[in-house]
Amino acid sequence: MVEFYITHCSARKSRKKEKIPALERYLAGYIKNIYGLSQKRKKGFLIFSGKFGFLEPQTKIPYYNKLLQYKDFQKLFNKTDKQYKKHRFKKAIFFHTDPAKDRNIKPYIDFMKEFARRNKVALICRVFKRG
Repeated sequence: MVEFYITHCSARKSRKKEKIPALERYLAGYIKNIYGLSQKRKKGFLIFSGKFGFLEPQTKIPYYNKLLQYKDFQKLFNKTDKQYKKHRFKKAIFFHTDPAKDRNIKPYIDFMKEFARRNKVALICRVFKRG
């Protein structure tokens, strides 16, 4: 895929003990909505996690509670730069919550901007409306 839709993980997660697909782990409705939109438009889809980096919808992950902070960037860049080699998309639309309403989202936006610069990816950041 040349273009990917990416959104961030959510604090609302399934607390199942076993590893389950990322699309099932994250319970926020926007993730499934953007996944559905990516399928409809035939775009790639990834979930950006402050702990795991880029996750494909079926990647099995354990329960965790980690909010991305600026001090995490370098370690996470090492991980996402490697993960990017699998997908090599040239354009990404990063769907995110409104930073005016969600103060925790700014590091995710800043990380994605720097990731895109580092990897020469055309990035569009788009606030989605909760519905």
